[in-house]
Amino acid sequence: MKRRLVWMVALMWGLVAAAPAWATNGVNLIGVGPTSRAMGGTGVAAPQDTTAALSSNPAAIAALKGTQFDLAATYFIPDQRAEVTWSAMGLPDWSGSSQDSPYGVPAVGLVTPINENLVFGMGLLGVSGLGVDYVNMGPMGGDNIRTMMMVMGFTPTLAYKAGPLAVGASILGNFQLADFGEGVTHDFAWGGRVGVHYDLDIVAIGASYTTKQSATHERIADLDGDGTKDDLKIGLPAQLAVGVAVKPTPKLLAELNAKWLQWKKADLFKDVDWKNQWVFALGLQYQATPKLALRAGYNYGKHPVQIHNDFNVMGTTNLQGKTLPTFSYEYLRIIGMPAFSEQAVTLGIGYSLGKHVALNVGVMRAFKKTDEQSTMGGAVVLKSSLAETAFDVGLSMKF
Repeated sequence: MKRRLVWMVALMWGLVAAAPAWATNGVNLIGVGPTSRAMGGTGVAAPQDTTAALSSNPAAIAALKGTQFDLAATYFIPDQRAEVTWSAMGLPDWSGSSQDSPYGVPAVGLVTPINENLVFGMGLLGVSGLGVDYVNMGPMGGDNIRTMMMVMGFTPTLAYKAGPLAVGASILGNFQLADFGEGVTHDFAWGGRVGVHYDLDIVAIGASYTTKQSATHERIADLDGDGTKDDLKIGLPAQLAVGVAVKPTPKLLAELNAKWLQWKKADLFKDVDWKNQWVFALGLQYQATPKLALRAGYNYGKHPVQIHNDFNVMGTTNLQGKTLPTFSYEYLRIIGMPAFSEQAVTLGIGYSLGKHVALNVGVMRAFKKTDEQSTMGGAVVLKSSLAETAFDVGLSMKF
């Protein structure tokens, strides 16, 4: 057993190769792993694999049976466009698609019981990110904007179970990569997540709270144009999540989740005027045959970006203690850091390949959302849009 555990931990580290992630709930993925995402990003009350539990509710790992190891990947295909209209200022209008390529996002999880009451879990999970690449696409240097943020989470977790009640806690160690056009920087952010889970078979209830996490990226960009690269703090928000799952028949499972994300206190996002966000997710699973499970879901996250119409193109704005032109600030907010689509639908299947191995696949479509704002008098109009398609695949191994 020890040898198997060591092998699985080593494999987790060896196979994770992080890339920028695209998301729907602000910059966060709607869910982690192929079962959660196929069910709309649910998993707080009834996770179907280790990655869903480790990313949403640490207490819920106690609901998984035996030792389980999950290895999964998401292939993200963003469709992002920008349009800038400034002919009134004597410059040519331009539009184009971001030159970013599709991305691979990993998810690896392990859960194993220590004894009849205590359960250990660990995950390496791609959880969050953003990015655009419009280099050489505009009429002047200010249009050559490239941004990237990627967050890879490491989540050692313990849960204690006493009858139907379980409590759990995770340490969140997040590795951040970021690039705002001046080269890639990195830093670590730390936080924690606590959760509770109550399972009565037909009904399960879960709740979790995640602290905010923040990292400082040194010399990431010259924000104020004084010739010296400045530091920039980038964080993920505190989050409260609740969920209820019901199983009205042995074959049918339905789960509803609600999440509250506190963007207004997360570094960088509060500085670019994001509002707090409510997210609602619904997931369904139907066990069509002993080997085949069918999954579907829906996810809605209210758009967090505040629109600043009639902004003063000649003004200045403070960003983390640095004074920069308001136009540059608004260009970063709308073109360089656009928020993401509000609605997504998901489908997936799970198929047992044998007594110990199951294959999970899924697809997500996030519908197009457009941000648009203009200067006073409409001399300049900034517009960006994003739609997403993603494919998920994973193997779930139980011992």
